[in-house]
Amino acid sequence: MNATAAEGLLVEFLEELSLKELHTFQTILQQQHCPEKKGEKEDARSVVQFLMNKSGSAEAVNIAVSILEEIKLNQLALQLRECYDKEKDQSFRDKESFPSEESTELFKPDVRDVMETPAHSDRQSKSPLTKYPSSIYPPSLGYCGGTETDFVSYIRAVGQTNTRYRSHYSFNFKHAGMFQCCFTGLVFKMTSAGLVEYHHVPWDQKGQGVAAGPLYDIECPDGSLCQLGLPHCDVVSARSNESLSVIHASLKKPVESLKPLLMSDSHLFVDISTCSKFGIQTSLPLTPQKVLVKLSLQGSTLNVMLLPRNAILREVREWRQRMIAPETEIFIETGFYCSLTPGERYTLSCEGAAAGGIDPQEAEFSLQYDSYQPTFRVSLANRREVQLGLRENAADQQVWDCHVKLPDTELLEGDELSEYNFSSGYPVECLIINNVRFPNGERKGSDIDAAALHNVFNWLGFRVTIMEDLGAAEMRQRLGMISQSVRGHCFVCCVLSHGNEKGVFGIDHEIITVKEINSLFSPQNCPALANKPKVFFFQACRGGQRDHVLQVPAARAEVQVDAGEIDVPDRVIISTPAHSDILNCLSTVEDYVSIRSRTKGSWFIQSVCKQLRHGCTRNDDILTVLTRVNAEVSGLEGRIGRNTVKQIPEERHTMRKKLYFRVPKHVE
Repeated sequence: MNATAAEGLLVEFLEELSLKELHTFQTILQQQHCPEKKGEKEDARSVVQFLMNKSGSAEAVNIAVSILEEIKLNQLALQLRECYDKEKDQSFRDKESFPSEESTELFKPDVRDVMETPAHSDRQSKSPLTKYPSSIYPPSLGYCGGTETDFVSYIRAVGQTNTRYRSHYSFNFKHAGMFQCCFTGLVFKMTSAGLVEYHHVPWDQKGQGVAAGPLYDIECPDGSLCQLGLPHCDVVSARSNESLSVIHASLKKPVESLKPLLMSDSHLFVDISTCSKFGIQTSLPLTPQKVLVKLSLQGSTLNVMLLPRNAILREVREWRQRMIAPETEIFIETGFYCSLTPGERYTLSCEGAAAGGIDPQEAEFSLQYDSYQPTFRVSLANRREVQLGLRENAADQQVWDCHVKLPDTELLEGDELSEYNFSSGYPVECLIINNVRFPNGERKGSDIDAAALHNVFNWLGFRVTIMEDLGAAEMRQRLGMISQSVRGHCFVCCVLSHGNEKGVFGIDHEIITVKEINSLFSPQNCPALANKPKVFFFQACRGGQRDHVLQVPAARAEVQVDAGEIDVPDRVIISTPAHSDILNCLSTVEDYVSIRSRTKGSWFIQSVCKQLRHGCTRNDDILTVLTRVNAEVSGLEGRIGRNTVKQIPEERHTMRKKLYFRVPKHVE
């Protein structure tokens, strides 16, 4: 953030002060920070210009925040800090030594979740799991034996005393540059292409201070990593710059303290020659820290977690979902930050809590990087919205407050429908199975549908995978594997193939039923998606009948049907799924063919993609989008031989809430 932008931001905030507040601000500025400043009254712009000329943008903001807090304008101080951090975050003070923030690339690492034990978590052991029973490893992680249920039960049984389920990150950089991990916030400067592997380990290193960030074990086999940026959570000041250091611990050398090359608002940067363990320590453990207030809802209990800003949020979620049944806890997406001092005691207030429902009523804030238990638990009387506040006991002043609208976890009689919560830290998955090449010919136009689906779900922020030309047995196997590994807050599967009354065909003309596909993602077979929406799109015929039309003008196209060149068997009813939260979107009604253009794709899939783009932009829920699909497809007609044909899609669902696919902010 350049000086001009910082100056404008300060002026904007100080102009919100009354004349009396501005005069008090100037008095404190003169007495505590700028004794040489004359005492005459000035407007907000003159005060800011003086501050900028004397201190520079970063220190000017720090001084302004501290004075606003001193005159009890804590909310305004917090807003100023957040606005400045938002603009300034990840920028560098030394433009010659380090690339600018515009040249820092954000990357998403590959993640491998591993169960570690104290005896085998040391970096000397490359396979920390090999000496423990295979029944505790979920098949989705590549270990033999056992089930995910066995694994979760084992973790809950042994707790975190003897074992730890850790995320190991890796990324193969293709070129030199500065890169930042979207999960941990770590910044890596690479001199050339190379592989970097890293994970969070317990703080067992002895240094001169206390932990002020996670401890990371980092490896770069080819030595191309030359500089490291570790995220900190200090409220930046000249004092912070002197108190923070980076601990470097390795097997071959004693623990050493590295003086940072520079400190930005968010990171400490150090040169490194060898990889090992790195973490931030502070010699001033009682300095104010930037804290993220993380909220989650478990039934009628609101969990309030006070986490250092540099805690790894993905691992917070992972830890809690391993120790708690994931369907029982809903994380509330918030950006609540405040400034707290370690060692100080704080009291939580909550309008909407049951009588005596806050446990504990007060607690000491401490920097914790290996425990993710809530700081406060609130039993709620009002399940719709609450007003939260945090008061520092020693200073007897409010340091944070906010109004929170809670997600509905139940549907009460007379209430409006709630919506599915999109709060998982995992990517949302979209699988497209595109069966094109059958022994009796190709389903021409299906590749157009697959491309359209890929584009629209990628636009919506899904991680899209396309699988082509699978037999029925292979479809079962692939879907079964995915049901064991999927972890997001939603799952979408699109099956493009021939079909009949029984279900859809593999390219070997064997059938897999809709009911069978649904059952692979039931709570029993896929507990990670319990109570989460599963959406299936089927572009396939469901019989041999053709829906004819009277005189209805509409577009005509050269079309095929997705019944395949085989005899249609006797009618078999496709039953409605027995499990909840499933939406089956079928391209046509039972017993009828589904129309596909050789050159433009199928009527149904093309309409789905079009209406998703329009509807999601308007914030329509998925059933509203599909109703528009029905209206559009039913208005089309085509010819097969001499016959004019029509088509109407069908939706079958056991959804209990509204489902929205919202457009990510970066593409709005």
